[in-house]
Amino acid sequence: MQISGDASDQMDINSVKLTAGTEKSKSKFVGLRSLVPSKLLGNHVTSQGGWRAIPFIYVSSSLESFAFFGVVINLVTYLVEEMHFGVPTAANTVTTWAGTTCLTPLLGGFIADTYLGRYLTLLFLGFVELLGFILLTISAAAPSLRPPPLDAVTGHSIPSKAPRILQVGFLLTALYVIALGKAGYGSCILSLGADQFDEKDQEERRKLSSYFNWFFLVNCIGIFFSIAGLVFVEDKVSWVWGYGIAAGAMALGNVALFSGYSFYQHHAPLGSPFTHIARVFVAAIGKRTLPNLPTSDPFQFHDFQDGAHQGRRARLQQTNQFRFLDKAAIPLSKTIGSSTGACDAKEGPWGLCHMTEVEEVKTILRILPIWFSTIFVFTMNSQATTFLVSQASAMDRHITPHFEYPSASLGLFAISALYIFIPIYEKLLVPVMRRITGIEQGITTLQRVGVGALLGVLAMVVSALVESKRLLIVRANIMTLIFMPSKPLPMSVFWLCPQIIFIGLSECFTLIGLNEFYYRETPQGMRTMGAAFNMSAQGLGSYGSSLLVLLVIKATTKGLNTGWLTDDLDESRLDYFYWLLAVLGVLNFTMFLVCARWYRYKLLHEQVEELPEIGVKSNGLSCN
Repeated sequence: MQISGDASDQMDINSVKLTAGTEKSKSKFVGLRSLVPSKLLGNHVTSQGGWRAIPFIYVSSSLESFAFFGVVINLVTYLVEEMHFGVPTAANTVTTWAGTTCLTPLLGGFIADTYLGRYLTLLFLGFVELLGFILLTISAAAPSLRPPPLDAVTGHSIPSKAPRILQVGFLLTALYVIALGKAGYGSCILSLGADQFDEKDQEERRKLSSYFNWFFLVNCIGIFFSIAGLVFVEDKVSWVWGYGIAAGAMALGNVALFSGYSFYQHHAPLGSPFTHIARVFVAAIGKRTLPNLPTSDPFQFHDFQDGAHQGRRARLQQTNQFRFLDKAAIPLSKTIGSSTGACDAKEGPWGLCHMTEVEEVKTILRILPIWFSTIFVFTMNSQATTFLVSQASAMDRHITPHFEYPSASLGLFAISALYIFIPIYEKLLVPVMRRITGIEQGITTLQRVGVGALLGVLAMVVSALVESKRLLIVRANIMTLIFMPSKPLPMSVFWLCPQIIFIGLSECFTLIGLNEFYYRETPQGMRTMGAAFNMSAQGLGSYGSSLLVLLVIKATTKGLNTGWLTDDLDESRLDYFYWLLAVLGVLNFTMFLVCARWYRYKLLHEQVEELPEIGVKSNGLSCN
């Protein structure tokens, strides 16, 4: 179908008018942005970027992970030993706080995408997170902000010596200031690094995929030194030194981030993503009585011209899913026979949308089932690590007759395995799979997530088998354990290593795959919030983990039956619980497969002719 020059010019005029209307809808945040220097906001894309900008991102993120996990890993111990919390209260406090830190990145993503951009949001919220670490250090250092030591109150937390409201309030303030600051690093740091690569270039897309792999590894480095070093300082030296080192690492991370400013590509925010989504639904509902037009004739729909962009919003290929939303991009002139296009201009931004905007909303609707189906993967991994320390404490941890391996440091085996696996995957497996599949990343992002989900199920199966063996050994040595309680169970703690490694690999495939999937697939004006989707799924998985434990305890504790999960691990049936998680994991994986098969990857309009036939189908398990 051909378009006359006059019609084409008229469509350009209408696009300008609609863009102007859209700009008016952004006026609410333009005033805020005008207060900030344009260079800091990122109103330009420089000639910088690429791998030369990434070391600043990696160092900053690794130092933040070192500081954050140095607090998270040992926080229950601090609350019990130093603040005299009861164990259940301490566990619930940490669970609630950790879940909150996984949800605040959604707020940070909204601020970055709508108002300030990724770099400025990181600077501001990074300072807030640093402030939280400083307050936490003060809480540990000031005697007036802590109750007296337990030995000063005969080992009991009597009411007069229990923590006062002011002391608890100051501590919780510090923790939740950290949670608020986490909104920046949890949403922006990954996306800022990914912005340094041009997705329209094939070689740059390969570099982008490598960036996500190495990003995960460098964060593991920060966690490794946090577990191996910072936790030791907190336990053996002092909490003040431990939290002080964490605050210093956070400060250095912010300095590293700021130092890379001149090397970054900076992208301006595109306005509230919720406004764009609302406009499409309002326009589609307003035109609900119009007939569906065939997608084979794209000129029937309002969209950017070839090669044209609104900001960084590239033109997307139209899809056949959620066809009712396509009506938002049907100009009234197509239905009343007008050739002047005057009706199009009168419709305004809330009456007529570009087809690319419609496709962006479709992408969000397609992503939601994928996001939902990954929550239980994090629930499984959270459960396995929750009981891991208790299992390790009930086993023989001796490496030598006089040295016991710390239970809380078993996670080092998972991280060490990742140090070996990720370089092998990146340098050997990806090139081989790329030649076999023709896909730049070797396998698609959703295929990687699927592998991670399967490894999570395998980790639950191995966990159940190991726990069953431990219980058999307990029963075989029951008299020894009763009359010689100081003697360790004749089963090495290193039996737990396989399940730990499988959990680590599961999180590796799942997190890396989801990070890249959300960045590539979410609309360009919503990518920071897309990065926060991953952490929100982890947060909900943590909450779901606690809920599942409560449901299992209630369902299995009846009469004289103590249930599957009790305070005494030797009297529990933790193996049954792991088998339950494995079965639920299989069901969840089946749901994920259905969602992934249904998913259609986002395609740029100019990429369609470059893709092979399998790419045109572009379902979640065949192509990206």
